[in-house]
Amino acid sequence: MTEMLTYSQRVQLALLVLFASLCLNFGSLLGSLKHSATPQFSTTRTCLPGG
Repeated sequence: MTEMLTYSQRVQLALLVLFASLCLNFGSLLGSLKHSATPQFSTTRTCLPGG
């Protein structure tokens, strides 16, 4: 698949993947900060699958 892409398309794809991973990491970090700021949700957070 990568053989069909030009150099600029590879760069755009890499930037897109990097941006998406940063958004996911920032969202999960923000969610964990929200959960840790509210102690009443700490027990339900540990029961959820995957963290």
